[in-house]
Amino acid sequence: LTFANAIPRAQYILGKIIGSFLALAVPLLIPIALGALLLPLMNIPMSGEDWLRLTLVVLAGMLFFGAFLTLSVFISTRTHRSAHSFLLLLVVWIAAVLIVPRASVLLAGRAVAVPSVDEIASQKSRYQAQLWEADRKAMGSFKPESNDKPDQLLNQFNSFMQKIADEREKKMLEFSARLNEQRRNRQAAQEQAAFNLARVSPAAAFSLASSNLVGTSLVLKQHYLEEAGKYQEAYASFIREKTGGSLGGGRVMMFRTTDSEEEKRNPIDPRAIPPFVYQAIPLSRAVQAAIFDFGLLVFFNVVFFAGAFVSFLRYDLR
Repeated sequence: LTFANAIPRAQYILGKIIGSFLALAVPLLIPIALGALLLPLMNIPMSGEDWLRLTLVVLAGMLFFGAFLTLSVFISTRTHRSAHSFLLLLVVWIAAVLIVPRASVLLAGRAVAVPSVDEIASQKSRYQAQLWEADRKAMGSFKPESNDKPDQLLNQFNSFMQKIADEREKKMLEFSARLNEQRRNRQAAQEQAAFNLARVSPAAAFSLASSNLVGTSLVLKQHYLEEAGKYQEAYASFIREKTGGSLGGGRVMMFRTTDSEEEKRNPIDPRAIPPFVYQAIPLSRAVQAAIFDFGLLVFFNVVFFAGAFVSFLRYDLR
């Protein structure tokens, strides 16, 4: 009946999509805006960067909403019965929201193998046993420079043992770092493969974009490890400065011939220990990580809108 009048199809489909979007988006944005206004009233600290993150998340949500809206119009223009359209849209929604994200994880796990933590620990244990066996043989080759004084003999032996321990610790740290880096690289490749497969779904693209913007994505784990590594270096430097020792896991045999007060070190003041201060992921890095998924959401909107527009212009009204 609508097209019994002289109404251009292009204007009709544009009006339908824009009107449907506004009719659904405005009631959704109003409670979001009211909730955002309540944040300062509830004494929840929000910096300018936090407000910008929230705005970008809402924008990503609108793009996600628009993608499914234009997809629904596109499928409606490809079917002649509303029941068929509803059933097909239900299947597409279940596949996009529930099946594709989970299937991508399973496929990525099959495609990229990642060694388990137990396998890495086993390799480290075997290598450490080899180092201890080599050091045990090296201990038998110790020959003091002079046997005149017991103190000098013990000092020479302590220096010899410390040198062996330092070399063993260095080799172990290098080996552990190499194994951990290999595992991280394989795990990152597996995660990236899962993300790329899941991005065929607008739901996955929105989830990845929003998690990157708010700082709760898988990048958070790596960022936290980086921050913890920086603190570990600062703490190790503090311990070396205060005690002259190290935080290595190797065992070192040291012998003392006196327990005089002069050789006893002062206890460490707990208040002097450097605190761990976590630095959140900066906004620029978060936006850079989310920009690709933003582009995908825009792409989905354009493709589905173009499909709906062209299909409706060719739609047979009979």
